[in-house]
Amino acid sequence: MPEVIYEFKQRAFLKDTRTFTVYDDDTICASYRELWNRYEYSRPLREFDHVPRNHVYFDTSKLVGALLTAAFAILLFVLGHGLDRQEGGKITCYFLSALSAFSTIIFLVALRRYSHRILTFVSESSNNLFDNVVLLWQLPSPESFEEFVEFLKTQIAQARARSSQSGPQSIAQQLQDLARLKEEGHLTLYEFEKAKALIIDGREKP
Repeated sequence: MPEVIYEFKQRAFLKDTRTFTVYDDDTICASYRELWNRYEYSRPLREFDHVPRNHVYFDTSKLVGALLTAAFAILLFVLGHGLDRQEGGKITCYFLSALSAFSTIIFLVALRRYSHRILTFVSESSNNLFDNVVLLWQLPSPESFEEFVEFLKTQIAQARARSSQSGPQSIAQQLQDLARLKEEGHLTLYEFEKAKALIIDGREKP
């Protein structure tokens, strides 16, 4: 049975928990957990590009929403403060101001949730984002993050080199690995056929 040679965990407030486990048989298992949702896969390291890609996502619409609702909350509070205490409109303004302030908090939470910087080791056999190795930037600490990134670069490069050196036998092993992943439910039929075609096409190239 394969032995674990590295396990890396990331947790982020208002985001999710990610665990990446590298085994001595040149495979990696990834687990993404968010509330009641969970996504896992296990793939050979040779399927990934050893040069990671850096992406920054910032949800501008959430920021605009937060600014607008905050301005509306302040406007209603000032308007309510200027009305006579006996007027019914004062309570209405305060209520709408509080509601707008709550909406501002919701927008800020969403901004935090959907805006992030990630580092991705791209899978060459799937177009699904989470079939890649998707790392949250510099978590749980910059030191541990950089250590794992460098480790993964080296392991992927070595796995790809061993795969290319093993010649025709590696093709059979790749197809066997794909069939196993499909049987275990980690690959859909479409993903399996696409990955299989990539392997066969690569074999037939001069």
